[in-house]
Amino acid sequence: MNKRFIASLLCVVCTIIICVALMSGCSSSKRQSGSLDSNDSITRTEDSTAMPEIAVLETPMNMKDGNTVIVRSYGARNRLPFMVDEENRLWLWGSIFREEFDTTESSKPRVIMEDVADARVGYESIVILKTDGSVLYWDEMNDVNTMHEKREFAPEKIYEGAAKVRMDTSIPYIITPDGMLIEYYNHKLTEIMENVEDISRGTSSTLIITKDGELYVMGGNDYGQLGLGSKDYDMHREPVYVTSGVKRVAAGGSTSYFVNDDGTLYGCGINYQFQISESECEYVPEFVEIMDKVRDISASTHGLLILSEDNCLYMRGINDTCVDESIIGSDWAQAQNTKIADGVISVCAASGYGIMMKEDGKLYSWGQNYRGDLGCGSEGYYAAPTEIKFGAK
Repeated sequence: MNKRFIASLLCVVCTIIICVALMSGCSSSKRQSGSLDSNDSITRTEDSTAMPEIAVLETPMNMKDGNTVIVRSYGARNRLPFMVDEENRLWLWGSIFREEFDTTESSKPRVIMEDVADARVGYESIVILKTDGSVLYWDEMNDVNTMHEKREFAPEKIYEGAAKVRMDTSIPYIITPDGMLIEYYNHKLTEIMENVEDISRGTSSTLIITKDGELYVMGGNDYGQLGLGSKDYDMHREPVYVTSGVKRVAAGGSTSYFVNDDGTLYGCGINYQFQISESECEYVPEFVEIMDKVRDISASTHGLLILSEDNCLYMRGINDTCVDESIIGSDWAQAQNTKIADGVISVCAASGYGIMMKEDGKLYSWGQNYRGDLGCGSEGYYAAPTEIKFGAK
């Protein structure tokens, strides 16, 4: 009797030990790929914990019959176009899917993350603002289908309690609800300036708008792109006040632009391709008037897209977005503000292509589609703006 009792007891103990071990293993596995909890550092370190592996999510049911999505925000730079919809889903498409699909398939937008309030992209990086105010930084997005297999390519939480996110070619910026501008560089968070409303970071210069509408500039000034009245080869590391009454800014490659409260567009910087002025000067070191009745602007490396108050779209400078010659003529550099479309309510200039939202609320793209960045169709050049369909089969 005692032997049977002891044997039964041993079996129960062994079962309990095995169950505990299995539960511990599952918990450990989840922690290795889980999100940071409140005790974790929000500053990225070499051994910081990665966010969960990200895979392409199944197309939402209400998307499968076509373009019924409502766009909240969108953007592009180089080869990373994105869109965030009203349901807080982040969509990506283009060359980041090149290892998995051909151009026709890589052009199809895919949902890769939910609970997203906004995002901004660099050349191969993306900063994501979640609906809970946390910020994720996803660096070196060479391929969304394979990069999570490498520890350093996983998206990581770098901040909590943000109001806005912005991005240059590779460095994310965070704006807090009270207007503190924070730069995330080399795994460190650095406070730059208080009372900030928005920021635009170009190839070499940074334009900052305060909540009071004041314009401050930082960065390189080798072509007078800071608008300080002369050029120099110093790196201006502290914000320098320029003017007030500013509502929009855009920084390109050695160029800077702003729109003031009355809708007048000003620019300064390099002028080899008439980005700023019709005069044949190499650079313009102070802000000069370019156009009036302007609502918004988007700068590429060597050109500028201008959206007027009556919803007409213009371009000037180098034709970075590959507008068709039938519209702008054979001159690759436009010395004047050249109208290219109407019925437009927002626009984004990228490298080799452009994206715009028209009055019907849909997104349209044009230009080079050699990597699927237009979000529509097969490889090639698209002269006419073509609708990007989200969730289409």
